[in-house]
Amino acid sequence: MIRKKSLWFKNKYISLKRTHILEKDTIHGEGWVNKWLVVKKNKNSVLLKFSHNGKKSFPFKYEALQKFRIVKNSLEIKVSITNKDKLSFDCGIGFHPWFDISKNSRIFSNTYKFIEVDNNKNVKKKNLLKKTKKFFDFNKINIDETFINWNGNSKLILNKYLSVLIKNKKNVKNLHIYSPKNQNFFCVEPVTNLRDSYFYKKNNIKNHGLKKLKPGKKFEASVEFIVKRKNIN
Repeated sequence: MIRKKSLWFKNKYISLKRTHILEKDTIHGEGWVNKWLVVKKNKNSVLLKFSHNGKKSFPFKYEALQKFRIVKNSLEIKVSITNKDKLSFDCGIGFHPWFDISKNSRIFSNTYKFIEVDNNKNVKKKNLLKKTKKFFDFNKINIDETFINWNGNSKLILNKYLSVLIKNKKNVKNLHIYSPKNQNFFCVEPVTNLRDSYFYKKNNIKNHGLKKLKPGKKFEASVEFIVKRKNIN
């Protein structure tokens, strides 16, 4: 999320487009609202490409590659960004799977710490759960926050039959969770940067997670989702 559809970069505000009709802020970046070119595909993988010319919205040229690969009960997703511009820019990568909720839906993770900034820009690190609590129930807790210092391993219980192991394969150090009230879904989002990270960096708040990408350089992140099925006799 980028608040007020603008970001502060090189001592000026850059205006961005709204990416969802119901959201006042720019959300989820540019990849999900643009067409991708199929570069290569086979029976268990597909490679996609998106090229941005920097003329609209984000004012820098870049190329993004996204690869999906299925191996048995595992889905691997890899995203890379290459700076095609003459200038450096800040960027981040996020993955946004959503899941149907059930009465059994819960997640086990090493961290439930997040950063809160008040109207006076005072920063607090808060913990959603007590240290003795290792999981939270999606039916009981509604939240939209990025949990910092993720160790790259979480177990998601979907229902009484299915669970998903979520693993960081490269450069993913945060886990964003969106658990809306009175909805039939939730999202568990491995991300390299925090929500509203450009605001955090502008105000010198640590843990923003943005990567400064120089011309010609590439930034890459990847995750794996391993589906486990419980045997029912």
